[in-house]
Amino acid sequence: MITSSNVRTRQRSTRRLAYISTIVVTLFWTILHIHIFFLVNIFQLAPNFYSCFFTPGIYLTIISYYSFIIPAVVVRILLLDTSVCTIFILIFSFLMIYIQATQYTVKSPEQQQIEIFVRFVINMLFYIPYCTSLYTNYIGSQTFRKEVQMFLPCINRSMNILSR
Repeated sequence: MITSSNVRTRQRSTRRLAYISTIVVTLFWTILHIHIFFLVNIFQLAPNFYSCFFTPGIYLTIISYYSFIIPAVVVRILLLDTSVCTIFILIFSFLMIYIQATQYTVKSPEQQQIEIFVRFVINMLFYIPYCTSLYTNYIGSQTFRKEVQMFLPCINRSMNILSR
C-alpha cells in the first residue's frame, strides 16, 4: 500500500492505521473466542489430570462445525508450506554437512569447480521457500485460486481457453 501510485491509498498507509488495525483484529478474535471461558466445563478425570468439555446443545454443534471447517483449510496450506520449506532447508543442511566433512580433503580442480557449481545451485534453492507461498496457497485453497483468477485477467482468460 505504501508504494501504490494511487494518492488516496498512500494517505491511508500510516503507522496510526497499522496500530488501529492490529488492535481491532486482536480485539475481534479475543471477543470471538471469549465464550470458551464461560461455556466449557472442566472435569478432573484423575489426580492431576483435567479435561475440558463443551456444554451440550447448540453450542456444541456450532463449535464442532467451526473446529472442523477452519482447520481443514488452514492445515492443508500450512502442511504444503512446511513441506516445501523443510525439503529445501534439508538440501542446504546436507550441503553444509558435506562442506564441514570435506574441508580438509585435497580436491582436484575439477572437483572444486563441481563443488562451486553445486554450492551455487543449492544456495539458490535455499531461497525458494520464501517465494513459494503464492503457489502453495494456489494449490491448497480453492477460494484463493478463484480470487487470483479474478485478480489477474490474463490467467482468467487462459483458464477459459483451456476449459473449452
